[in-house]
Order: sequence, then C-alpha cells, then structure tokens
Amino acid sequence: MNYERLNPYAYVFKSKSTIDFETVKPRVLAYLDYANTQHQTSLEKDGGRSSVHLSVTDPPHAWDEFTPFREKMFEVCDEVWKEWKLQPCIKQVKGSWINEHPQGAWTDSHHHHGCHLVVSWYMKQPKNSGRLMIQNPLTPYKMSEPTDVLYDAMGMDWIPIDTEEGDFLVFPGWLKHKTETNNSSEMRYIMSVNISAYRFYGENEMPFQHNRVT
Repeated sequence: MNYERLNPYAYVFKSKSTIDFETVKPRVLAYLDYANTQHQTSLEKDGGRSSVHLSVTDPPHAWDEFTPFREKMFEVCDEVWKEWKLQPCIKQVKGSWINEHPQGAWTDSHHHHGCHLVVSWYMKQPKNSGRLMIQNPLTPYKMSEPTDVLYDAMGMDWIPIDTEEGDFLVFPGWLKHKTETNNSSEMRYIMSVNISAYRFYGENEMPFQHNRVT
C-alpha cells in the first residue's frame, strides 16, 4: 500500500473488558428465556433472541457480575465524548439488552434513534461468529459520485468492524449498523447499551449518573 488511511474524525471506537462468560451464562440464559416468553418482535433474524423489550425494566448492564465492564464503559464513553468535542453534561444509560445468535442468526440493519452513544460488547464471540457492519454515513452524498454500478446492489456501503471476544465498540446512535451471520456452531452473545445526554454539569458533579436506571 502506497498510502496511509487517516481518520481524524473517528466514529467508531474500540476498547476491551473480558469476562469468563461461563460464570454468567446461567443467568443470561434464564434472562433470555424469560424475555422469550414475552413474544416481542426484534431485529434478530434466523433464530436469534433478544431481551431488548426489557432494556429499561431489567437492564443487564446493571448486574453486579458486569461491574468491571460497566466501570470501563463509563470511562471510555467519557473519553469519546471529549474526543467528539461535545459539551460536558450528565450522560445517562437509557437501557441495555442482550442478543443471542446461534449458527445462521444475525441482526438486521438499524440505528438507535435519539440515542447519543451506543455501546456494543462482545461478551462471547466464537471464531467465525460474525462482525459488526456499519453503513457509510456519507452514502447519500456518494450517489452524486461516479460510484461502481453495483455499489448499492452489492452492499458496498457496508464495512465490517473486526472484533474479538471481550471487545466493546462505542459509536453514535445515528450510525446505521447490523451484524454478519454467525457461521460458528457456537452461540454469540452481545450486550448493547444506549446512553443519552441530559444536562450540563458543574465542577463538582460526576459526568455519569451512577443511579442510571431504577
């Protein structure tokens, strides 16, 4: 390669918080089993399950088992907020949920309307279980460029983000995204968290409200 890619205005950030998933698996499965009894629709396709409809009433990010992840998430999100040159304010978790993808399952394309920050944590990601895909946010503008004739038909505006187990990604809620299909024979488990900004804070206030969801 004769050039270097430079992205001074980054949209997607990556950090890591590992966990021994087997220690939380019984609670996660019981949680998803209960969520499945509610018969709610979700964006999970071909056998995937989600607790998204419990994201406010029973958000899993608040479980004691996930304290290390939660603390690291708050720290990274504050840094991303500063990176984007956004004004200091109280940021509150508005909900969280867990998605389960068996072999062949995936999450359809969507964005998180009205949410400032999205966190996607790959708690359990077997090899070949698929990556996050983001859509080029400049796609509408590229329609005025001499793009490849198959640009839209072949989904060339979608770019994969490489992740491994323990990684979590932070990106703006308006960024359209989906997942690749899980091609592994093992389950993939992802936690998603929505974070929104509320009001300015003073010198003696914390940037995150730690009693976020009641």
